[in-house]
Formats: sequence, structure tokens, C-alpha cells
Amino acid sequence: MNDNSWSVRIPQMRHKRLNVNRQLFAGLLGFTVKPVSGWENGTASPDALGEVILELLENALNVQPREVVLGTLRQMGSDHLSRVRMLAWMERHDPIPQPILELTVTPSFPIGSEPGSWPRQIKHLRASLDLNQQNFASLIGVTTATVNRWENGLAVPSDLSAVILVLLANALHGHNINVMGPLIEAAGKMLPLVRALTWLERHPVHMAPLLVFSSVPPPSTRPPPFATRVPTARLRR
Repeated sequence: MNDNSWSVRIPQMRHKRLNVNRQLFAGLLGFTVKPVSGWENGTASPDALGEVILELLENALNVQPREVVLGTLRQMGSDHLSRVRMLAWMERHDPIPQPILELTVTPSFPIGSEPGSWPRQIKHLRASLDLNQQNFASLIGVTTATVNRWENGLAVPSDLSAVILVLLANALHGHNINVMGPLIEAAGKMLPLVRALTWLERHPVHMAPLLVFSSVPPPSTRPPPFATRVPTARLRR
């Protein structure tokens, strides 16, 4: 068995590092027991969102004490966006002494928050980046046909795509197009893209391109995500 496979890594995280049962582990990550059982047994693989969350969790456990990671995840609901933000923050910071007890502040007008709002908001976001559908699709790791279906109201983004779109909107809100341009280098690489976007949305005055995608971005000099409101994406209604 490949020691790098999820069927090996997940039991190590769940049992040896967090010391929780499968049901609690699934709940902590915002999933049901059935897919987690498949991942551990090697009969199924995590989807894209699952892989991002698992990678962030594994890295957070390499930095933060077990009690901090476990205590932080325990008070989260099913909000994958807050979970991704929190884990990404924990993996890039020095150990903290106690769990984070307040969730990341969600922007007051996140994209996709209103029924039927995805098509016009995705079009506006893509236009703000000055990208055609093909290049926009490559950036966020989907097909051109998928973006076309979103913009025409024939489908809605998946859980991971929704997370990336909100992070992208918030990051763009605080930067000019020249700073966002290097994100194209992370095209289709979900974990590096999530890391870069969570960092950029926390640093709205950062004026130099963020060029490192494969490794964890530098530590934040600003308060953690639960202490300061993130920049709100203002998209056309």
C-alpha cells in the first residue's frame, strides 16, 4: 500500500493525531461518515474539496497542538468556506495556545448568496479579471463548458468552486489586476490556489505579486481571520 495514499494518511490523522472516531472525524470536516469510510478503506477517493480540506488539516496538525485544531473544528458547522479559511490560517502560523472560538466573519454580500445570482456575478467577476471563459475556467480548475453553464444559469458551482469564487472575489476586491495576474500560474491547482487566495484576501493592501503557490504563503502580519473582517466583495446585483 502506498504510504502517501489517503487510506493511510486519513487513519493517521484521525486515530493517531486527533484520536477521534470516524463519525466525529467526518463531522469535524463537514462530511458524512459514508464517504470518509470509503476514503479510509481505499474504495473511494476524496473529491476536490475533500482533498483540499484534508491537506490543510494535515498541515495544520504539523504546526498547531492537537487541542487547538480539534477545539477549533468542534465549533464549526457545515460552512466549508470558514473551515478552509481557518485551516489555511492555522497551517501558516506559529502554534497558538487555545482553540479559535469565533468563526471567520463571512462577507455581508458573498457571491451566490441570493437565489439566481451566480450567473451575473460570475460574469462580472470574470470581466473584472479581463479573462475569457476558457482562461477563467483554467484558473479555477473547471472546464470552459462548466463556466458557460454557470453563466447561463444551467448549473451552480460545486462546493469547492463556490469557495474559490468567493475567495477570488474578496481577493480581487483588495488588489489591482496586476497583483492578481500571477494567480494564472496556479491554474487548476486547487490547494495552491486556495492558499494564495486566503492569503490575498487577508492582505488587501499587499502591492506585490504573490509568486509562491506550491508552498505555504508567508505568515500574516495582520490579526487572525476571526479578529478582523475580511474585505467584502462588492459585485453588481
